Amino acid sequence: MAGFGSGAQITAATCARFCRCAAHCKGFDAWITGRKRYQGSARAQLAPIEVAEGRIRINPIAAWTAAEVEAAFETAGLPRHPLVEMGYPSIGCAPCTHSVVSVDPLRAGRWAGTLKTECGIHRA
Repeated sequence: MAGFGSGAQITAATCARFCRCAAHCKGFDAWITGRKRYQGSARAQLAPIEVAEGRIRINPIAAWTAAEVEAAFETAGLPRHPLVEMGYPSIGCAPCTHSVVSVDPLRAGRWAGTLKTECGIHRA
């Protein structure tokens, strides 16, 4: 878990070094995401299928609520990511992810102090 919450300066170059997947995804015509509408105002109108810059993004669980996600975890017996218990409800690359307190919005720990709202993979 080293690096998470380190307070590193977040720049486009810093994030790009850690988001190798974004470059990898450029070779695909489509990909499947786990984005959900409840994850913030920028995602509130998220469509099940999007076409952006010639690529198709399939968001099969876009309409799921937090309760539905929780129920799916319980039903399937899926473990939680270890960082969730450490105060990271939204997890990205180390320089862009910080722990939050329970009263903060779900994605408050992502890109704190910047205007950024999505990681590189969703902008690829």
